[in-house]
Amino acid sequence: MDEVGTRFEAWLNDDPVNKRPHPDLRSLIYYYGMKSKGTEAYWKQMFEIFKTETDASEKSKLQSGLAAIQDQVILSQYIEIASANETYVRKQDYFTLLSSISGNRIGEPLVWDYVRANWPYLVERFGLNERNLGRMIPTVTSKFAKQIRLQEMKDFFRAYPEAGAGANARTQALENIENNIKWLANNKNSVGDFLQSLNL
Repeated sequence: MDEVGTRFEAWLNDDPVNKRPHPDLRSLIYYYGMKSKGTEAYWKQMFEIFKTETDASEKSKLQSGLAAIQDQVILSQYIEIASANETYVRKQDYFTLLSSISGNRIGEPLVWDYVRANWPYLVERFGLNERNLGRMIPTVTSKFAKQIRLQEMKDFFRAYPEAGAGANARTQALENIENNIKWLANNKNSVGDFLQSLNL
């Protein structure tokens, strides 16, 4: 991680537009560099590069890297930017971005709160029969393992019973959280003992 962070800083402090990291390493450097060394200044600098990038593959790598920053305020702003302006994040890339942010430990609750608070807007923008909208729920909630999260999901589904193409995904999401809760209850002590044996 230290090596990736060093390469990330060296890239941004040199000529980041014209001197990119090696193609085989770009995804790693963008993502883990931002995760380990990301500051507001670095994020803004990388976002400016992302905004003007014309190559779709490179833009996707930069988009994912921006989602790795360990700052909830910036991640919240990133979600708002993506929602408000298709110039920066294309409609077809929107759900990929939300998935990337939810894959970030500190971004997961932000995306969950955002989806619940903005569900009518998302339905209006994409339609209930958009498969990626339906898949968003199990993607965002895949690591949930607390009863309060399960209740939040049930309350959300009760408030918005129309599921469209996401009906099966909702069932899958509920089952997944229930299984996570059961697994944690059954294995919490043994996992704790194992970690303690490693002196972590």
